[in-house]
Formats: sequence, structure tokens, C-alpha cells
Amino acid sequence: MHKFRSLLAILAILAASVGVEAVADPAVLKFSEYWQYDMSVLFFAPTSTTGTSTIAGRTVNLDLDLGDALDLLDFEASGRFEAWKGDWGLLVGANYLSLSEEQTIIPPGPVGAGLNVKAETTQKWMTLMAGYRVASGTYGNFGRPFSFDVQGGARYNSLKQTVALTGC
Repeated sequence: MHKFRSLLAILAILAASVGVEAVADPAVLKFSEYWQYDMSVLFFAPTSTTGTSTIAGRTVNLDLDLGDALDLLDFEASGRFEAWKGDWGLLVGANYLSLSEEQTIIPPGPVGAGLNVKAETTQKWMTLMAGYRVASGTYGNFGRPFSFDVQGGARYNSLKQTVALTGC
């Protein structure tokens, strides 16, 4: 039931974003002596994931499509906040992701006890940056604003993978 609610929440977010043009807030792109703010809530859904994962010296291959990734998803949230005054800005970004899977493995041969395997992965990161607007202006027939910023800062990243084995 928990995974079903997560999937419904993800589908609601995707449905709400259909037809929305991704453009930056023009107020943040314009020079101002007053503070200008922008906040974004983000959703990341990989169409496919391939690679390897190593836990305790054991490596397994990964090959997941979007459906597989959504089945494993417990929770995901991310966002970004920007505050600009003049050419200077402060930026904060954060992300949290939780994936898990649980299966029972029955060994071959005579009927015996199975092994319950639960794998969990949690990643969280937070970024704090300062920015300086090097250039800005407008382009195109409609005078769309643009800017070119240089940014630097620090990021904290935590990735935790656990596997629990219990007899059935």
C-alpha cells in the first residue's frame, strides 16, 4: 500500500507539470537593488539506470527502466532556493532519496527455511553556494531575459546502502 501511495504522489506531480513551460523567473534575472527570491520544487525520474553497485565487496549489475525505479522508490524530495540582490546571490539546494526492496529467497533442494533479504539505499545532499552575475540582458523578439552567473560553494553528500539477511 505504501508503494502505491508513493506512485500516486509521483503521478500527481507529473500530471501537474504537464504543459508547464520551464522558464526562469524574470524577476530574479533582472538587476535589482532589492532582494529578489525564487524557489523551485524538483522531481527527478530516471528513464533508465544502468551501472553497478558494490556492498561489502560484492558487486552486482544494475539495469532498471522507469517502472523498475518507481517500484523501488519509497520517497524523493528536492528543491532549490535563490536570493539575489544586485549582482550577488545566495543559493541553497537539497535532495533526499530513499529506495528499498524486500524479497524472500527459497534455496533449491528439499523444502527448508527461506532467507528474507531487505536492501535499502538512502541518499541526501545539501548545497550552499554564492553567485555573482557576470552578464545579463534580453534576447529574441519578446525580450526574454538571460543571465550568466559564476557560482561556487560546498556540498554535503551522504549515501548509505544496507542489506539485511534474516531466516524465515
